[in-house]
Amino acid sequence: MRVRPSILRHPARIADGERDWFQVRNYLVGERRLPELVVADLYRRGYVYAGADFHHGYIVFPHRADGPDSPVTGYSLRWAEASPPPSDRPTKWVASGSRLKDGWLTLGQSRQTLIITESPIDAITLWASAIEEGVAHRLSIRSSSGAGGLGERMWDGFDAVVAAFDRDAAGQGYAEWVRQHRGKDPTTTISPPGPYKDWNEAWQAGHRALLETTKLWEREVARMHEDRGRER
Repeated sequence: MRVRPSILRHPARIADGERDWFQVRNYLVGERRLPELVVADLYRRGYVYAGADFHHGYIVFPHRADGPDSPVTGYSLRWAEASPPPSDRPTKWVASGSRLKDGWLTLGQSRQTLIITESPIDAITLWASAIEEGVAHRLSIRSSSGAGGLGERMWDGFDAVVAAFDRDAAGQGYAEWVRQHRGKDPTTTISPPGPYKDWNEAWQAGHRALLETTKLWEREVARMHEDRGRER
């Protein structure tokens, strides 16, 4: 007997746009110390909003297969209140019916390099770092929501893949899974600088060049030299 997939439950958002933005800003900028201009841009383009009703207290990150105009395939949720969530709900969650292997939170449009992270907040953190390092135009970043979103479709069509998971046993396991399933295709593995567990912790501690070990900057310099050589 074929089991039908459960229907995706779309978390409602706060109807008052000012309150919606205030809650997103309060958590991602105020608590997570992410750049306000980066967060405001993602909010404006629908990459994040504040949950309402049943999902009140959560920041919501829609998942899509590719591009902002693709259909939503699921949602990651992160508790954003100072008090703990209700006892029957976790701090990190996904909306009921989410098809995690069909879509992800994706930042960037380049097909050159894909960076895979565990969480949307780490994805935004690395995106902010890529902007500051001047390499954001050369990459895309996707959040796997832990093991749930990992699959070969995730990196299909990308020239290079960077596994950027947490500095713990689970993160090491995810990185090894990616390496094994990519086979002969090379995978660069990076971890947050010690002693920090995840990328946002490192960012809040003052680290701003989180992607320097990926060689993205060196590739950009090489491309600039190639362009100058053609112009001569």
